[in-house]
Amino acid sequence: DVVVLEPDMRPNISLLLEQGKTVLGYISLGEVSKDRSYFKEVQEAGLLFEKNPIWRDSFYIDMRRKEWTSMVIEELIPSILFQRFSGIFIDTIDNAETLESQDPQKYKGMKDAAIRLIKTIRLHFPEIKIMLNRGFPLLPELNQEIDMFLAEEIFAVHNFKTGEDKLGSQTVYQELAGELKEAKKANPKLE
Repeated sequence: DVVVLEPDMRPNISLLLEQGKTVLGYISLGEVSKDRSYFKEVQEAGLLFEKNPIWRDSFYIDMRRKEWTSMVIEELIPSILFQRFSGIFIDTIDNAETLESQDPQKYKGMKDAAIRLIKTIRLHFPEIKIMLNRGFPLLPELNQEIDMFLAEEIFAVHNFKTGEDKLGSQTVYQELAGELKEAKKANPKLE
């Protein structure tokens, strides 16, 4: 029913839309990969932090900066919607909480900035579908702003150093599943 595709690949989504699918365009808001057409612009604007140690060609982005919000609202999302996508799939928003917890001084306000960014997206694009990937600490603030939430890697975990997949902690799974139930209770329309 829901399909997420990479909009930079310029997929022909007409057949999927004709079949009644909700087709979402992928957008990373917490980091930017070197292969993105706008990477140089973001780099020159001084919006980047260090490399993501897991994804070698990706750099964390300073979501607190107005320039990033402007680019997302005025360029990136309109580019996705121009291709007739039903909405957006937001990835890497959980970087905000991760970075702020790692270095509260350097990344102070990242979590609040991520929340503001998504609320701004909803304000500018009230009719589109928005799916959020992870970002559990942000969910209580955002469950009214989004339509869908993806709980990636809550039952199984991938080890990026060894390349192995294994079952995760049952306790962590239960905690995260509980958070999803609470979000659904607060917003019954949340998928």
